[in-house]
Amino acid sequence: FMPKGAKLWVYSPDFSSRFGPYSDANNHDHHQLWTPVVLGNDAIIELSLPASERNNFRLHLTQIGQGYRGFGAKDLTPGPGCKPGGAKNTQITDGDGANAPKSGSCNMDVACLGANDPWQSNRRSVAAQGTGGSRVCTGSLINNTAGDRGMLYITATHCGVTAASAPSLFVYWNFDAPTCRLPGSPESGSNAVIGAINQTQTGATFLAQTNDPFSGTTAANTRSDVTLVRFNNAANPAHNVYWSGWDRQDIASTCSAPADPTATSGLCASIHHPSGDEKRITFVQANMFTANISGATGVHWQANWDPTPPILPNIPAPQPATLPPGVTEPGSSGSPLYNANRRLVGVLSGGPSACGATGASLSDQYGKLAHAWDGLGTPSTRVKDYLDPGSTNALFIDGIGAAGTYTLASTPTTLQGCAGQTTNAQLRVATTDGTTDLVTLSSVNTPASVGSVAFLPAAVVPAAGAGALVNVAIPVIAGAAAGTSNLTFRGASSSGNVDIVVPFQIVSTPPPAAPALTAPAANATNVALNQSFSWTAIAGASGYRFQLSRDAAFSSLIDNQLVTGTTATSVKAMRGNATYFWRVSALNLCGPGTAASNTFQTVVGDVLFSDGFYE
Repeated sequence: FMPKGAKLWVYSPDFSSRFGPYSDANNHDHHQLWTPVVLGNDAIIELSLPASERNNFRLHLTQIGQGYRGFGAKDLTPGPGCKPGGAKNTQITDGDGANAPKSGSCNMDVACLGANDPWQSNRRSVAAQGTGGSRVCTGSLINNTAGDRGMLYITATHCGVTAASAPSLFVYWNFDAPTCRLPGSPESGSNAVIGAINQTQTGATFLAQTNDPFSGTTAANTRSDVTLVRFNNAANPAHNVYWSGWDRQDIASTCSAPADPTATSGLCASIHHPSGDEKRITFVQANMFTANISGATGVHWQANWDPTPPILPNIPAPQPATLPPGVTEPGSSGSPLYNANRRLVGVLSGGPSACGATGASLSDQYGKLAHAWDGLGTPSTRVKDYLDPGSTNALFIDGIGAAGTYTLASTPTTLQGCAGQTTNAQLRVATTDGTTDLVTLSSVNTPASVGSVAFLPAAVVPAAGAGALVNVAIPVIAGAAAGTSNLTFRGASSSGNVDIVVPFQIVSTPPPAAPALTAPAANATNVALNQSFSWTAIAGASGYRFQLSRDAAFSSLIDNQLVTGTTATSVKAMRGNATYFWRVSALNLCGPGTAASNTFQTVVGDVLFSDGFYE
């Protein structure tokens, strides 16, 4: 119990690990505080508080969990829960772990994802978790229909989170490898790489769960293995977490491989911590289906892992033509399974997969959210009370990120277009608070005169300063009438939507009308050598193109001027007793209209001498 103004820190002597400050915000009815692992042989517990409160705190050290096998080392021998088809929560047991492999080398780091890959958001919702001081499973933050960023966290029942143990639940957010390691390489397996472990959350309240498929005697159709808790404290903004969306429909998800072997669109996936190690992503390209596992029947989805994983952008060069299939492992239990819309549909119970598996063994089973929604019919055995607090009966929702701000700006700030042509513009997506939420661009309430607006790229992470650049192509429908309307460009992210309204003027329906040529008259003769040319004005014209030639095809121009008025004088003197051709076209943003042309003949006779300044 911390009084007002108290601060509690736990750290190693060299400050390589430092957690806190814990304060009165961490006071809860269970009076427990479970801290993350301090790297080192010693830990210092420091309490500071106002002198007036020196007798008003309670602090008892009741348990020390020694990291006899620390981050980055695992033994070769699987524990009893790691048998094929069994649970994937049990940590590997026995042995000293010296120089032993980490999670299987076939797996793919989330760091391999491209910067603008939509899965970047989901990766931030997944955490390595433990209870009572041991890392054993994976879980995920999950959104609700209120969109209130409540700290709802979903995992597997067999991971052992109960009403009694929930206060000891602790998680590591963003526990990722710092860079992408080539799947199948020694770097991805036996070589230790320790991700950041300083972004943590501790202490939760139990909400609901369905039955464990691996123990007990409950009915087989009640064992979907889903547990939901709520963390007692809000998210730290610095951790930039994400609340994944969900889909509760009992309809098998469609997963498909994209045409581009480097893309992830259309793929389903699971994001997890195999062997409790740094976060990995495993893809599914075949449709899911209902399956059974252990003592559970009809309440699990089966995911068949992608035998040809995508070659993601951050995989180090030289990139191979193919990669080994990724899998899940002990420690992955409770991890989310997402459909192609990146919505959670289940949590991992177990299955036979392991690096090198083929055929039917290249698969695992996930407890259905569809079953856990109504669960066993009570608030403590169903999740709908918490995922849909307003009883909206939504079938699915998208995810939401930590509150972040970004802005949209258009260049130019007002746009002009022409019927049958495409106008190009640019958007800048900028942030002042460092949000990394992916922003997807679209055009909403698009005027009927405009076709499908294209954005390249279609989604970006906001950048500081001038912002991330997006090119916009705006096609105007052929035959669209001149006039002004508004284009609304929308940025959509887990932090919310941002709209920008840009005035858009259709200048004219091209081509502009041809002007009437007034002087000299058509087929006129005895035209003065310094004749001034004139024509009628065309409404909406921004200028005129005047051309003078000695041939009707205008293949060899004597004069070629762009003028704003309705008169022109040739910059070169004309010869006497010669035939000339002239034409004028009206111009606007859409280009030149149809030209009007005439011919005439100059006055009989010629100059007696020349200074070389005539045609």
